[in-house]
Amino acid sequence: MTATTLRAIRLGGPGEEIDRKSLAAIVRRFQNLHRLQLQRIQEYQTPRQRDFLDLLPLLFHCNHPMLPGYVSSETPAGIQDYVPARRTLLAVRRLTKSFEYKRRALTEYPIHGIYLMGSVSSVAYSRKSDLDIWLCHSGSLDESQLDELRRKAAGVEKWAQSLGLEAHIFFIDSERFRLGIGTPISSESCGSVQHHLLLEEFYRTSVWLAGRATAWWLVPPDQEARYGEYLNHLREKRFVNENDFIDFGGLEYIPPDEFLGGTLWHLHKAIDAPHKSLLKLFLMESYASQYPHTRWLCARLKAAVYEGSLDDRELDSYILMYRDVERYLLAGGSASGWS
Repeated sequence: MTATTLRAIRLGGPGEEIDRKSLAAIVRRFQNLHRLQLQRIQEYQTPRQRDFLDLLPLLFHCNHPMLPGYVSSETPAGIQDYVPARRTLLAVRRLTKSFEYKRRALTEYPIHGIYLMGSVSSVAYSRKSDLDIWLCHSGSLDESQLDELRRKAAGVEKWAQSLGLEAHIFFIDSERFRLGIGTPISSESCGSVQHHLLLEEFYRTSVWLAGRATAWWLVPPDQEARYGEYLNHLREKRFVNENDFIDFGGLEYIPPDEFLGGTLWHLHKAIDAPHKSLLKLFLMESYASQYPHTRWLCARLKAAVYEGSLDDRELDSYILMYRDVERYLLAGGSASGWS
């Protein structure tokens, strides 16, 4: 990526040209990183467990009575721009010979995206780890449609259990989430009590499986403090198609009481996972010590991706967290000691 292109991406204000191809290249770079992370996840799984992640998007893209989680032909289904890979079609053939994939065009795709989040793509992942799955859906679905989708998700979770996997599917309406409306949406968090901290963790640990990219990818790391303004400029100038992205919001401001809520939650989690919780508690302390100009780890990861790094080991979310905590503690527990 040339210096001119980088200047085009980091626009200074209205009127400055933006390189559309570079925006698309950034999206592809994140997706390629997530494909590498997905491959690493599947290295720890049995062949049948690998089929679960290969088939997961397909299960929510179409309804078929012979596929896991089937409820009815009316269950909301369809992911924009999703086309099953060859290994997905091979996996589905191992389940049933009667399924034949047919591409169909819909006026509206009710499933906006599917992401993994949490420790799943990091060195902290093991065969015993659970899978937190964000199923991002259209806000136009009514309660009866959501009920059908929940029943399908429960069936998919049950199928995962039969494979030796513990999967948790959380329903996300991005508009409601951005407004801070919702329920706990991660087995690693307490939901709205630490809304922004959960969002930072999602941006740092998520693995894209299918559907729309996150709008956060398009905002350069040095523009985090003006996330909304930058994204609105892209929309107004039509450099991005609104329907191609999910906007969960930015991290321009975080209420200080979230640090307290997050700390109390990790103290509670320490009962079952003391080492992991201790690491997260130190990260919380490091973040709080920098407030209100917190240097988020997700922004550090994004900066590396913008600079061209696709080393999934170096960008491992737990290694990033460990190194951040190490710097903090070596500095005497003060972020002012950073170089």
